[in-house]
Amino acid sequence: MENFLKRMITESDDLMGKIKKAEKALTNDSLHLDKTQETLLASQIEGMKEYQKYLNARIGYEKKLAGIND
Repeated sequence: MENFLKRMITESDDLMGKIKKAEKALTNDSLHLDKTQETLLASQIEGMKEYQKYLNARIGYEKKLAGIND
């Protein structure tokens, strides 16, 4: 597997971890986020999910070009 493909897969995995942590923070009442903080964090999560969608599309396409099936 190409190094850039491995890096993209690692980036996608790391991003999923960040998304999960941010979602957990958003629902954690002990953080006492105000409405603006909640709104900004929710927007950030949506942006990360959108980025991951396209990153995963690129990964899938590169795997297809390389003949990698999984």
